[in-house]
Amino acid sequence: MIYKGQLLSAQGKPNDATQPLEIALKSAPENPMAHYTLAIAMMQLGNTERAQSELQEAVKINPGMVQAQKTLAQLALRKKRFR
Repeated sequence: MIYKGQLLSAQGKPNDATQPLEIALKSAPENPMAHYTLAIAMMQLGNTERAQSELQEAVKINPGMVQAQKTLAQLALRKKRFR
């Protein structure tokens, strides 16, 4: 399900990506890649609050997940810039 969500998100279909990712998280809530991929879809949809929450959860589960840390930092900079 995570791969399907990644693929849909990469194809620019974040609305379609969220459902398989939510299903993946219900069955594997400790999967940092599922949280990260859902965060990317949420960012594409403009839901930065949910994206931030998912990124924070990914980093909490796997502190060494550099891409999630980087994306979280970029999101924080973007939010600060537009305030």
